[in-house]
Amino acid sequence: GGVGGIVGSFLMSARKSTLGLNKIFISATGLLVLSLILLSLCRSVFWAAIVLFLIDFSLMVTLTAGTVFVQQVTPSDYQGRIM
Repeated sequence: GGVGGIVGSFLMSARKSTLGLNKIFISATGLLVLSLILLSLCRSVFWAAIVLFLIDFSLMVTLTAGTVFVQQVTPSDYQGRIM
């Protein structure tokens, strides 16, 4: 991870509640897909660096939101086995 991952993880850790986590997950996944498509179209290192920031950011947010969601829906008896 780079700067995008650090920014994404700080933003996710600053959240006080898990309300709206599903919208964040879907939005970050969409941003990740669009960023990967944009990366394939980049012809400049400058633009590729900006797109890589977006990829790193959206990947960190997606992974964090997914992990939190799995922890919430898993019964406490099974959390050690699932995670």
